[in-house]
Amino acid sequence: SDLPLLPYDPSKAARGYRLYRDEPVRPAKAQVSPLRAEMSALGAFKQLAFQILYDWQANTFGALYLDSPDFVHQMRVALRRLRTLIRAFGPVLPSDFVTAWADELAEAANGVGTARDLDVLLAHVLAPVMAEGGEACVQALHVRCESARQEARLAARELMRQRRSGETLLRFARDLNALPEPMEAPSLTAFA
Repeated sequence: SDLPLLPYDPSKAARGYRLYRDEPVRPAKAQVSPLRAEMSALGAFKQLAFQILYDWQANTFGALYLDSPDFVHQMRVALRRLRTLIRAFGPVLPSDFVTAWADELAEAANGVGTARDLDVLLAHVLAPVMAEGGEACVQALHVRCESARQEARLAARELMRQRRSGETLLRFARDLNALPEPMEAPSLTAFA
C-alpha cells in the first residue's frame, strides 16, 4: 500500500455541521486528564497517550493542510507531551517501545521546528517592532523572515509527507494498543 493516508477522527456529520456553521477548524489542545487513582500505571499511561495521540493527529492534519501556525505549535506540544510521558512511565513500559518511540517522536518534532521558530520570531519579536513603525532594515528583515517561514512550512509539510505522518500515527496507535498489561502491574498510586 503506497497511499499517503492520514487518519482524521471527526465524523462526516461533525465536519458537515462545522462547514454549515462556517466554523473554522481549530487546533486541538490538551484536555482534562482522565486518570483515576485506581488505574494501573500502564493503564494510566495508555489513557494519557491516546488522549495526546488525538491532539497529535488533529494538529498534523491542520499542519499539513491549513495555514494557521497554531497547528504546528500544538502538534509540537503534543509530541513533546508524548515524549515526556514515555520518559516518565519508562519503568513500566517495554524498553523497545521506549527506545523506538522516544527517537521517532523527537525526529517528528524536529521536522517542524524551523517553521515554528520563524512563526515565533515573526509574531513575538518582529511584529511589535513593526507596529512601532520599524525602519527600512527591520521591514526588509520582516520580508525575508516571512519568505523563510513560507519556505520552512513547505519544507515541513513535504518532510511530513515523506515520513508518512499518517503511517506513523497508525503505528503509534498499534504499538500503544499492543502494550501488554503485566500480571503484577503497579497501581498508578504506587508508581507515582
